[in-house]
Amino acid sequence: MSLAELPNYEDRRSGVPEFDRTPPQDLIAEQSVLGGMLLSKDAIGEVVEIIRQRDFYRPAHELIFDVIIDLYGRGEPADAVTVSAELTKRGEIAKAGGAPYLHTLISA
Repeated sequence: MSLAELPNYEDRRSGVPEFDRTPPQDLIAEQSVLGGMLLSKDAIGEVVEIIRQRDFYRPAHELIFDVIIDLYGRGEPADAVTVSAELTKRGEIAKAGGAPYLHTLISA
């Protein structure tokens, strides 16, 4: 039996194999949201009402979002320096793209 013969292999609406479709994502939008959160605690308060960790496509962005929310929840500043320090403390700075990537988010 080939993959094409397996039930539910193709998207029923388009007839295109599911693995050929691009998942909905916008990495630039994700970067902009995280950058805004790193620049403004008011932005954090607004974003948490709309976006959840699972809404991010890139795992590094999920991780950064989680750290920002943790710091914010503890009443601590959540900027590139403090987020980098927290990621380093957790041993996850490399998974998040490194400290320079956090500064890249701010300019996104």
